[in-house]
Amino acid sequence: MEKGSVCTYHPGAVHCVRSVQASPRYGAGQQCCYSRRGVQVLTEDSAGGSTPDRGHDWGAPPYKQPPRIPGFSHWLYDVLSFYSCCLWADRCAVYLKRRPSSGCQRYRPPRAGTSEPKGSGLSPNFGSF
Repeated sequence: MEKGSVCTYHPGAVHCVRSVQASPRYGAGQQCCYSRRGVQVLTEDSAGGSTPDRGHDWGAPPYKQPPRIPGFSHWLYDVLSFYSCCLWADRCAVYLKRRPSSGCQRYRPPRAGTSEPKGSGLSPNFGSF
């Protein structure tokens, strides 16, 4: 595992990574977290599991309105809801039920030398990541 990874809001995870680019269609993102054994941690197994992002932290073109505004959209749709349910109230189970992890089984990575394949981005229910 890579050293120096910080998984503050994903207890039990030792390494978390974010999707580099937002899905073209929805402007969404994904954060995947892994255990010490290198296995992806899912929210159905642990509160520290991988989470979908309604708004990618870096935004997405055309950047003019949510969920595509860098920083703001992620804060509005993802961080604020997590804080409201999990940090400021005892309703994390509700949050995790509404934001289940994706196991990435249907993810199709881009081929070398090409852009992201059409239709491989995240859907609103994050079933295609």
